[in-house]
Amino acid sequence: RIRHAGIALAGFSLIFVGLGMMQGGMAGLEGMVTPESFPPDTWGGRLLLVGIGILITLVTQSSSAGVAMAITAVSVGAISFPQAAAMVIGFDVGTTVTALLATIGGSVSARRTGFSHVIYNLMTGVGAYFLLTIYPWAVDKLLPGAIQSDPELALVGFHTLFNSLGVIAVLPAAHAFARLIIRAIFRLTRSASRSA
Repeated sequence: RIRHAGIALAGFSLIFVGLGMMQGGMAGLEGMVTPESFPPDTWGGRLLLVGIGILITLVTQSSSAGVAMAITAVSVGAISFPQAAAMVIGFDVGTTVTALLATIGGSVSARRTGFSHVIYNLMTGVGAYFLLTIYPWAVDKLLPGAIQSDPELALVGFHTLFNSLGVIAVLPAAHAFARLIIRAIFRLTRSASRSA
């Protein structure tokens, strides 16, 4: 037990070692990679950044790695807060691809779970996209200068906020959401069996 606990602790510690190394590497790119290197903070630019976030998650197969990269990049000024926030939305949406891949050849329950994960993350992603304008304004009203002084903390707050709001929005309608997913998977399964 002690050995397994030690391995778990070492693995957890490596996350912070990796973050430190990533931050050091990003700091070395200071001046070479700037917010101007990425799409601008416009509605179209934000959509492009969401797409970049999705692509990064597809490549790394880990939204957590993407979020860690965004936190590190925003902390050293390689990207601006709005750019990092848009990419974080993309990381959350991109992680649904893993769930979809896991449903291939799986049971009906596995397909329902994977499909519900996709729908839920798309809904929270759309909501978060519209929060991109409101969140910085609200934080600046409550804590003036907080985003400029601690952009990485503001980014973590944004990520936590939109995921929490997604849960709060879906929980009251959980039974209706579950029925919708069951019907959708039933129809998809029935149409697939007919075409086969």
